[in-house]
Amino acid sequence: MNKWHQSGSLQTLTGTPRQLHLAGLLRLQARRTGWLQVAAGKVWITRKGDSADHVLAAGDGLWLGAGEQLLAEPWRTGEAADLRWAQTPAAPVQRLARGRVGAWRAAARGLRAVAGRLAAAARSAEAMANRAQGSIRPGDSIASAGALQ
Repeated sequence: MNKWHQSGSLQTLTGTPRQLHLAGLLRLQARRTGWLQVAAGKVWITRKGDSADHVLAAGDGLWLGAGEQLLAEPWRTGEAADLRWAQTPAAPVQRLARGRVGAWRAAARGLRAVAGRLAAAARSAEAMANRAQGSIRPGDSIASAGALQ
């Protein structure tokens, strides 16, 4: 049996702002989009369906989509933490996400352009090295000239 089944009852995060005191494992579900923020302490969060765990300290937050479930527990056994929940209208969050996606795409385009220039420079250097290697006769190298003196 995993922690999803052991955690007991499910607490629902609705449109009403809430303060949550976290002394042990707590299972939460967001009915609406919103921010779950750590007000005090350090928290370990596992989202259902997400392979990565999240460790958040005071001041850190996590955006939750409607219907999303998670397990939250204090980072250290025996310590407590406080969480704050506030509903966020979906439209501003989606606009923010689109803006970030645009910025990441622009960065990716810029990096691809730099990669293309670096690849061209590498091909040019390789061609010059091949030409230089082809113009030196075996007995004319600097190393053999020094050895003969």
